[in-house]
Amino acid sequence: MSIKIDDISIINEDSWLPQGYEKPKTISRYLKFKEEGKYRFRILTKPVTGFEYFTNENKPVRQKEEFEELPMDIKKGGRIKEFWAFVVWDCNDKMIKICEINQQTIKEPIFAISEDEDYGDPRGYDIEVTRVGRSLEDTKYTLIAKPPVPTSQEILDEFSKTNVNLEKLFTGEDPFAK
Repeated sequence: MSIKIDDISIINEDSWLPQGYEKPKTISRYLKFKEEGKYRFRILTKPVTGFEYFTNENKPVRQKEEFEELPMDIKKGGRIKEFWAFVVWDCNDKMIKICEINQQTIKEPIFAISEDEDYGDPRGYDIEVTRVGRSLEDTKYTLIAKPPVPTSQEILDEFSKTNVNLEKLFTGEDPFAK
């Protein structure tokens, strides 16, 4: 069967997509501070810590101990960074995610607040990170710890239904796979 151009009716000559079409938003299972804005989350697990770099293929390589020498496949201009990774409740997207942090300007305030007797363990309060800036050179992060409150039952229920194994970050496997 063949279709002739004359058989196709054009509804909107300005766009070949339906009127009002919006590209679906893809939601990542990882909380990233990629764009300017506020990111509020609740830490749900103790962190795993380690060191990582990105390869020429832009793939992360992670291990628990520091790398003894600069890897041959490290991305040009890349660096080895210490990271923390933990499971969080993303208050914006209302879902369980993994948050990996390698920025000192985020790690240091979390550490300082965790040592404060009024706040303590970061699993007891929400954290809000604000990113300002678009490039590596002009990006700045600020962090606010919200007043301590118990984790809601909704979050605890979602967390109990979600399988996350942070140790899989070190083997390149999917931490959400069962």
